[in-house]
Amino acid sequence: MEQKVTMDRKGMAEAFLGEIDEKYLQETIQFSARKKQGRYWKMALKTAACIALVAVLGVSSLSAATAAGSLKAYEYLYKLDPALAEKMSPVAQSCVDQDIEMRVAGIYVHGNIVDVYVTMQDLTGSRLDGTADLFDSYSIHTNCDQWGGCTLVDFDEETCTATFLIKAGLHDQKIDGKKMTFSVSRFLSGKQERWVEMPQINLSEVVTQKADYRPEREVQELIESPIEHEYSGSGTGLPMLLVPNEAQTFAPVETGAKITAYGMVDGKLHVQVYYEDVSGRDDHGDIQLVDASGTYQLRSEVAYFRDKDRVGRYEEYEFNVSAEELPGYQVIGYFSTGAKLYEGNWKITFPIVNMEDAEEQEQSEE
Repeated sequence: MEQKVTMDRKGMAEAFLGEIDEKYLQETIQFSARKKQGRYWKMALKTAACIALVAVLGVSSLSAATAAGSLKAYEYLYKLDPALAEKMSPVAQSCVDQDIEMRVAGIYVHGNIVDVYVTMQDLTGSRLDGTADLFDSYSIHTNCDQWGGCTLVDFDEETCTATFLIKAGLHDQKIDGKKMTFSVSRFLSGKQERWVEMPQINLSEVVTQKADYRPEREVQELIESPIEHEYSGSGTGLPMLLVPNEAQTFAPVETGAKITAYGMVDGKLHVQVYYEDVSGRDDHGDIQLVDASGTYQLRSEVAYFRDKDRVGRYEEYEFNVSAEELPGYQVIGYFSTGAKLYEGNWKITFPIVNMEDAEEQEQSEE
């Protein structure tokens, strides 16, 4: 089952990278298989990954890759498209807190959008890894109203460096000539991500058993929830929720999540999960059904409600599958748990300069 899930996730990645030259995809796969054979293969994999990033993100990826401070990556991308590579404006500003350096290596401005390439490197240890996540703790400020987002695009194990691509823009005007302040107050790393089968939930038995469920307010009062909830799905909500059942409780993963109840509610399967630390570790996941042919059934509705301490969160998933069909399915779950939280104060202010505009101005002055 786990192999099937992995193949499906790979399929989604291939669809996302569908426009990348097949030659480069094959090179990347080959380099991944031989990664442990030596440093040469590791560098080759980075090269292929850079090409993939260029194909997916377009012009902005060149700014990111060239700004990385890696001479080999810069030389490769420069040969790929010198004119585009030269549009990247170096910044080379950094700050250090608790022996972790945050560096704004370079930016690329196009219209009212700027791509900023930011690295975070652990100078003395291994607190960063390939699951590094700024956990919505970052802030992007300009001297005008703006929108923005941040995504992890690479992790270098050898130097313990995580690379983030920040995209920001102004709504009605060019961003060139403004100043930007990027700050981070905490990050997560060490997440344990996995898909697991849950044979403990025997659907053939579940459909014949009576479940304990009550109106959502009664359930939340029973567990001393702050009576707040959120729905996802069709928007109709879940008027009835399962009562947490100690006899059904089990942990599908080592830490961070446990199944607290499951059963039929008004003719539909409900599965209730408790994530232990949503606020600090970003414990989260999802539940799905899969049949013998590998066909997946996503939940149709989900209700969220916090525990009494507002640290953990209950999530109850509902599936729109008939009781007659359910025995042909198995319950599986995706879980991302167990991350470590690191706090600090990283902040850099830098000018947003469009290299092309600066060069044109210099030429006009001459």
